[in-house]
Amino acid sequence: MKFSLPMIVGNLFQQAYTIVDSAIVGHYNGEAALAAVGASSALTTIFICVAIGGGIGASVIISQHFGAKRFARMKSAVYTALLTFLAVSVLLAGVGLLCSEQIMTALKTPPDALEIAATYLNIYFYGLPFLFLYNILSSL
Repeated sequence: MKFSLPMIVGNLFQQAYTIVDSAIVGHYNGEAALAAVGASSALTTIFICVAIGGGIGASVIISQHFGAKRFARMKSAVYTALLTFLAVSVLLAGVGLLCSEQIMTALKTPPDALEIAATYLNIYFYGLPFLFLYNILSSL
């Protein structure tokens, strides 16, 4: 339970962000924009959980090397984690940018919110590498 606490707290903060985001979007941009944010929230939550979980997993390996005073292996694990997360996030962002409208259609987004949802998701995909790198760096 103690090791899962950072992931749980991170997810709670992310959910709080989503709630505030929805409230602001709904208040200032109307129902269609709120539907767009809501339609994409399940997908964005998956990416956030993968980033947080992967960062915590990498930090376990790095911490083991640090504790065993295997600093060369620790340094290698840090580089591997950073490069892997960067590559995975760029790949996911690229696929997402190419397929955002199809993804939103598959998620049964209402037709009146489809274009706005795809645009919102594209903005999210542009920031995905930063989200992944932030999570890996904060875990380290």
